[in-house]
Amino acid sequence: MAEQVVLSKTITIDDNVFTFNLSDLNDNTIKTGSVNKVLLNIKTNSILFNFYGGNPTSSNSFQAINGKVIEITGLEDILNFKAVRATSNNATVFITYYK
Repeated sequence: MAEQVVLSKTITIDDNVFTFNLSDLNDNTIKTGSVNKVLLNIKTNSILFNFYGGNPTSSNSFQAINGKVIEITGLEDILNFKAVRATSNNATVFITYYK
């Protein structure tokens, strides 16, 4: 079966930790694993991100710059993903959820 887009939206990532908002989707859908992939397209500036549960910092995270795409697969990584802006400027990110 081909991947199906569940939801797409543009968000701003600032200095508050971003996690995926389950209220964007039906809680039962994501909890049963129907969402199995998320793409983040960094449109402006850059972000720091990780999948380890701690808040992202320059010493424990990956950095994604303007123009990069992050692919997250698997429910565990989707639910553990955290991100903040990497500089003093907010980042604009386009997110697409797939099932």
